[in-house]
Amino acid sequence: MRFRTLYGGLRNVRNPSSRSNAWGLSVVSLVRPTFFSARTYRELIPKPRDFRCGAIPLFRFGKSFPTKMLSGRRARGVHALSALQHVLLVVVALVLLGASTVRAYGYEPTCAASYENSTDVVKADVLPGTPGIHAFTANNVLYARLDITYNTTGTDTVHLFLWGASGVNSSSVCGAWQGGITSTHELFMGVACNAGGSGVISANPYLDAGGRYVLEYYYDSQTSNARMYKTCMGLCGVNETLGVIVELTPAGGVAVNMFMSDGQISVGHEDHSVNPPSPDSDFTGTFHSAAFYDCPPSPPCDINEHVASNVCTACIGGSTNPAGDDPYGADTTCGCSTNTSVVYNVCTACIGGSTNPAGDDPGGAETTCGCSTNTSVVSNLCTPCGHGGSADAGDAVPGPDTQCIYPTCDINEHVASNVCTACVGGSTNPAGDDPGGAETTCGCSTNTSVVSNLCTPCGHGGSADAGDAVPGPD
Repeated sequence: MRFRTLYGGLRNVRNPSSRSNAWGLSVVSLVRPTFFSARTYRELIPKPRDFRCGAIPLFRFGKSFPTKMLSGRRARGVHALSALQHVLLVVVALVLLGASTVRAYGYEPTCAASYENSTDVVKADVLPGTPGIHAFTANNVLYARLDITYNTTGTDTVHLFLWGASGVNSSSVCGAWQGGITSTHELFMGVACNAGGSGVISANPYLDAGGRYVLEYYYDSQTSNARMYKTCMGLCGVNETLGVIVELTPAGGVAVNMFMSDGQISVGHEDHSVNPPSPDSDFTGTFHSAAFYDCPPSPPCDINEHVASNVCTACIGGSTNPAGDDPYGADTTCGCSTNTSVVYNVCTACIGGSTNPAGDDPGGAETTCGCSTNTSVVSNLCTPCGHGGSADAGDAVPGPDTQCIYPTCDINEHVASNVCTACVGGSTNPAGDDPGGAETTCGCSTNTSVVSNLCTPCGHGGSADAGDAVPGPD
């Protein structure tokens, strides 16, 4: 029976017969968990005022949670019980802390609900008054949150809610914002008739029979942004995880034009009639709660803030970000400025003439600055190659020294002042000298000597080894 206390009364609604849906719908199919408050946990505690481990009383609960500890009758018992009591208190505190800090839904409204009910939902005409007309506010965010147990009765599209319509207490629902479940167990959202609007059908993972779900429908009238979330809360399917919020639209939602007209809310019905002529598309599962909101949009993030799990979060490490990120859009990042890199999660200025484009995330991996094209690293300085040398861009600074690449000299060339220079005076030199290295020379061939920087044959039977340098001494 505590299960009933936790989830509220669980009675099934009527199970109507089925007929095909005759509406001309232009819809967008877009498909979080309910966490428990401290009050809910108190309700789960047994009614007797002593909280016991077997026959041993551990706590006594009064009007607060908890108010008084019971001591053992003997000194040794006191110490043992006190230790156990402290352990249990810590566990309870951690559970309550977790419940208060975990984000419970895909979207958190910025205003009070226009209508909400946390018991079995009264179906049709649930707005206050007679007949209970809601006037939509231009450029606001419309949001519906439904806690249901799903069944698979029938094969037609079923409607979880209608909000607004051109007709009042009638079957006319053109202009009503609506959400429901298709015959293939997918969720949809749209506007009935939606003259001049646009819409798409989702192909996202469907609901499982008997599963309990928190379903969220979101539409920003100002930006035409639509989103849908689901959270499985019990009897999850093989592809679902208990308590995990899933956005079924692409991250940040999809753009779709919807044109709602003022009207009432009907929950679980396909129209606003109190006694519909044929309830073929009414929802036949169980509602546990329903809430509807018409709120101003969430303010965008300030300058130097970014979105992390739907929260505007300050940039760190000297990074920046322009104002305007949508806290209920996709996550965003801050970035370091031009010619800075990430070092220990801080944007750090480049050194030694190195550079780096803007945008490195200080919350991510470390990055480096680098030298430009045709420069190499010499003692953490970007140093031009010179003398025809080349190097690819990106050598890291700080980092180890690197080398430029130089083209080698051709045959009969030597290196003079780091330049490939043609041999003179009939001297020769094989190809391959490195102009970036030491200077080299050309030389005379065998049985020739150097005379005024000319290779001159010995004559008269004279001989000489090859290699006499030209230019060089005679």
